[in-house]
Amino acid sequence: MKFKKTLGAILASSFIGLSGGPYSNPIEKHALLVCSATETNTQYNQGDIDPIDVDLDTVSLSKIYKTLKNNGFKDGNIKILYSSDGRTMNFEEKVNHEILQEIKEKHFNGQYKNDATEKNINKTLEDFKKKIDYNDEFVFYLSCHGRLTGTQHLGDFGRGDTLTTDELKSSLDGFNSRSNLFFFVSCYSGVILEKIDIENACMVSATQNHTLGWVDRNFDIASIYLQKKYDPNSDRNKDGFVDAQEAYEKAVEEAVYYNKELTDYFLNVYIGPIFEGSAENNLKKLSLIPKIEVGKFFIDLE
Repeated sequence: MKFKKTLGAILASSFIGLSGGPYSNPIEKHALLVCSATETNTQYNQGDIDPIDVDLDTVSLSKIYKTLKNNGFKDGNIKILYSSDGRTMNFEEKVNHEILQEIKEKHFNGQYKNDATEKNINKTLEDFKKKIDYNDEFVFYLSCHGRLTGTQHLGDFGRGDTLTTDELKSSLDGFNSRSNLFFFVSCYSGVILEKIDIENACMVSATQNHTLGWVDRNFDIASIYLQKKYDPNSDRNKDGFVDAQEAYEKAVEEAVYYNKELTDYFLNVYIGPIFEGSAENNLKKLSLIPKIEVGKFFIDLE
């Protein structure tokens, strides 16, 4: 693992050396994964759920967790918050079943609170701020419902606690680390990137400012981005390093490709929920193309 070869990286390396060097202060990887939109969890919803929607929250979390674990993130530095209504992930889901059993054993064992409420999210973020230092890496994933204002709703169908963009900025500001990667997976989540400026973070939204977002069993832009970030084949300029822009461009390619499949499925097969009006009208409001905002003090770590 090494810093990206930029002026910022050189300065960061010097800073670390003065405070003990990378060997006495090793880079540690941390992650907070939050999912509060759980309408498709089949433990609690026995209604009509399209096959690509079934337990999509559980599947997405398992994919992200698996990618992080395969790339140096340790369970002691990962926390998973799920549902603001006291629900749990569907650990009987067949996709990534072994991974889900690991999540259940390591993270839903009573060692910390798993509630995806505003209070618990903020408390958990503050706990991370206390343990993360300059040369660490932090990933934050928030999957919920969003509004045109950028406000995030933490309960099912837009109920429950909310986080405004000002509250999000306050919660996510203050990390000492210079490699912070924040994912916002919700409708209109591009607005968050427009309203929030965090100089030591790379922020990725699931969609644009005025478009509906999309997640299903096969597609979650955060999971795809992380897979591309840790895939050497994403290194387009062949410098031996996959930076944020390269990972983003590869994720966009996959989003464009999947959008073609989804369009046909949405028009001819999908059983809902439809937001408002016809499938055709909803497709016009929908965008799978993410946005990215890279802060001027953000440093990519390998």
